[in-house]
Amino acid sequence: MKKCSSCKKIKNLFLFNRQNNRKDGRRSICKECQVIYNRRYSNYTKNYCKKWNIKNKEKVARYKKEKAKRIKKETGFSEATINRFGLHKLLFVYERDGYKCKQCGNKNGLGIHHLDGSGKTKALANDDVENLIVLCRKCHPKIHVKRIIEFNGKKQTIKQWSMELGISQATIYTRLYRNECVEKALTVAKWSKRGYKNGKAKKDKMGYNSRDTG
Repeated sequence: MKKCSSCKKIKNLFLFNRQNNRKDGRRSICKECQVIYNRRYSNYTKNYCKKWNIKNKEKVARYKKEKAKRIKKETGFSEATINRFGLHKLLFVYERDGYKCKQCGNKNGLGIHHLDGSGKTKALANDDVENLIVLCRKCHPKIHVKRIIEFNGKKQTIKQWSMELGISQATIYTRLYRNECVEKALTVAKWSKRGYKNGKAKKDKMGYNSRDTG
């Protein structure tokens, strides 16, 4: 039998958590009081952290940027990708595919693709290793987007639309992959000061066309 230092009740020893550095091998607080204390402490720390984060927004933002850069430098993956798939799974998939795109063999701008197409919804995604492959930024949108698009009563491939409208194929693929409508995907961006103006590409001092952003 032992008396709890918090509720002052005499209870059996098995109602106290173990602590090896004490004489009787048990804590001074019973299990029930320990649960109450843990809840109070966790609520206090949560509220304290929220208040501190609000007061020190710049420090928090700086720390997150530094952390993201450090993780990217050490592992080669972004923090969001690691949180979603796990580092061990990512390394296994990339090593299995030889750190290159499965379609074209490109080694730059790589990402994870779900073979069953369930990657867009995180809750329903099948993240099994057998369902994941490595693809580059050029090949990944091409798998998800239909190559033939109907617009204004005409059916053409993305390559034909690109040549007719003067928009790069990569931009059209990216816009459609973001679930944008066909009309928006095939509309030339118009810029007031720089870039596209009145539907025509504007050239800079070096004679190059300005970038068509997606």
